[in-house]
Amino acid sequence: LTLREASMARNIYVALFLGALVGYERRSPDRPAGIRTMSLTSIGVACFTLSSMFAFQSGPMKWDSSRITADIPKGIGFLAGAVIYKGSVMSQNLGKEIQQVHGLTTATTMWWVAARLSLPRLLIPGAQR
Repeated sequence: LTLREASMARNIYVALFLGALVGYERRSPDRPAGIRTMSLTSIGVACFTLSSMFAFQSGPMKWDSSRITADIPKGIGFLAGAVIYKGSVMSQNLGKEIQQVHGLTTATTMWWVAARLSLPRLLIPGAQR
């Protein structure tokens, strides 16, 4: 392994750990995203961010790395939209059905994990670029 590959692996493992930590806090049968969802989300964001960091290096292909990082919020928004749903709950006090929206906190947590882990310099001090 080169030093760069070890640094990238370290960033991915830290992203996995932090995503699992957030997922552990969010684990519950009534919450749509837990350890697996948060871990996979954080690893995906870390991999996309790392790949966009090395796009400016010289080589036979030139591409715009800002497109990768700009599309992370779109993809996370798609995933977060899948965990938000509207349901009804029977009210104990009123004796009738009340419409409620579920999954907003989980969706917001997914956005937070993606935003936080897409900044590798803040994730690990001294992360190489």
